[in-house]
Amino acid sequence: MKKILVGGMTDQVGGIETFLMNYCERLTPLGFHFDFLCRYEHCAFVERIEQMGGTVYYLPQRSHSPLAYYRSLNAFFQKHAKTYAVYWENDCMMNNLEPLRYAKRYGIATRIFHSHNSDNMDKSVKGKLREIMHWRNRAGIERFATDYWACSSTAGYWAFPDHVRQGEQYRVIANAVDVERFAYQPHVREEMRRSLAVEAQYVIMHIGRFQKQKNHIFLLEAFALLCKRKPEACLLLIGEGEGLTDALAKAEQLGIAHAVRFAGYRSDVPALLQAADLFVLPSLFEGLSMVAVEAQAAGLPCLLSEGSPKETRLTENVRFLPIDDATVWATAMEEVMVNPGSREDGSAALRAKGFDLPQNITVISDFFHKAIEGKHQ
Repeated sequence: MKKILVGGMTDQVGGIETFLMNYCERLTPLGFHFDFLCRYEHCAFVERIEQMGGTVYYLPQRSHSPLAYYRSLNAFFQKHAKTYAVYWENDCMMNNLEPLRYAKRYGIATRIFHSHNSDNMDKSVKGKLREIMHWRNRAGIERFATDYWACSSTAGYWAFPDHVRQGEQYRVIANAVDVERFAYQPHVREEMRRSLAVEAQYVIMHIGRFQKQKNHIFLLEAFALLCKRKPEACLLLIGEGEGLTDALAKAEQLGIAHAVRFAGYRSDVPALLQAADLFVLPSLFEGLSMVAVEAQAAGLPCLLSEGSPKETRLTENVRFLPIDDATVWATAMEEVMVNPGSREDGSAALRAKGFDLPQNITVISDFFHKAIEGKHQ
């Protein structure tokens, strides 16, 4: 059994968690075994992890009890490190490299840091302290990691010094999706629109956690302007998070609560994308949005913020907008409503750009095979 230890899974369903499950579930039948190291009381997708034979090991949160965290971390690697050939750390920033440090101390030969974002989403005092640690650790990442992965060149720049990104151990790993699951299907669209009771509405969709990075308040302000011109518009918001209460209050304040649906976490995103008419993502920044990739596979026109890497543009249906003026977004949404164009399957375009999951599984599988056999340099 080829065993790999994965770090970075949280207690929330988000981009990193979905990425990891997309890849690990398809690598497991190829003979790989994935266990997960989680720094939260609960772990997202724990049932699916257990179904593929994996184990979740829990650590105390460092912010709650630093001493307990370091003791548990040391004890875990001291006991289990010898059973793993690879440690694969997935994170948005480098404020905590301790798992990589202990993985090295206890002899895990291949140690990957995988960058999934391009900025610090937490601008609080605590967040700024974490960012200071990020830049400090960024400069010394080679002390602990052997390989350097990123979801985009922007995420790579955020995480790694220039000389690391120019080295042979650096690579960009696509946030690939199973395009067949998201490919445009008119009959699914009709069924889902009926179930949502939006047959007569123009559905604008956003998928993402309710947190500052995703910029929900700005989106609601732009949508309120659109509603004055196009009352048939409906905004469907998929996701959960700490900012949900503020978003609900903002929709009420703007007088658009009747036109905004807060759908929470949904596991049927492929079908929901079929029901939509437009996908929007006004994020302050992104590593490379997986939901934007999925929306393009579904043939949707997409309005993305200029905080998204240009690498996100995989089809001709993507337009980048600044996030300093809600009127610009309202106007852009209206323009797409008035001139929707024909909806076409985006799967061929994604395959051509290397964003189909099976293509990337082969690349990762080859890497892990070499690492496990001791042939990775």
